[in-house]
Amino acid sequence: MTFSHSFTGVSGKEEMEHSSILNGIDLSFSKGKATALLGTNGSGKSTLFNIISGLLIPTSGSVYYTYNKVQKNLCNLAPYKHARYGISRLFQGSNIFPNLTVLENMKVADNNVWGEQPWQIFRQIQKTEHQREYEAAKILNTLLGEDNPLWEQRNQPAGNLSIGQQRLLAFARLFMNKNAQLYLLDEPSAGVNPLIREIMIRMIDNLKNEGKTIILIEHNLDFVKATCDESCYLEDGKLKYIGSINDTLNHQDLLTNYIGVK
Repeated sequence: MTFSHSFTGVSGKEEMEHSSILNGIDLSFSKGKATALLGTNGSGKSTLFNIISGLLIPTSGSVYYTYNKVQKNLCNLAPYKHARYGISRLFQGSNIFPNLTVLENMKVADNNVWGEQPWQIFRQIQKTEHQREYEAAKILNTLLGEDNPLWEQRNQPAGNLSIGQQRLLAFARLFMNKNAQLYLLDEPSAGVNPLIREIMIRMIDNLKNEGKTIILIEHNLDFVKATCDESCYLEDGKLKYIGSINDTLNHQDLLTNYIGVK
């Protein structure tokens, strides 16, 4: 993907101001690997996620993505089409349904969307409610490991979960989309305890073993080192450095401006 993004606004003096958010970003991401986007607040990390997931259209350039061996330019496509093409995103907020049970939250995330287009029922065999529940239970019980908090509370309203548990539920729901190939994880470990953090590390390892591509924004560098193979450092909307985790974390700009070590 190669693109830039900027906006034009009106200042207090009614003068037009032009500001670049991302400038000349040129990146590619590998299957079966996790890449961390590092940078201070305002460096452009979330804007990059918004462009990849279709919430923003870049001012210039293209975002190419291969789905079912066909390369597609994602620019100008509606966000729901990005999701249909196998791009799943974990937002900073958990965005769960608090009045639904944990299991129900999982089931509504299933990628089978025939309910929006009922005529499709005549062209394909649809999942039964039992199958949907089986897949959700398998994710909660098998992928997350025995005695995990979500499985124990699967029949409780999701709003009763702790913040960290809600975060884990939001992450687990992404696994209900069997077509997903690219995972955008925005600060997955924020506000979670060490137990849930370890579960998330196993989940990311599982995705990598399945050949999925993961891009994550994360400020917990221990979590980054435990999950990521590569990393990119953004500063003022520009890509300053890209390389292995160890090389990037030893880069002087990152040490000085991001970690605060001189």
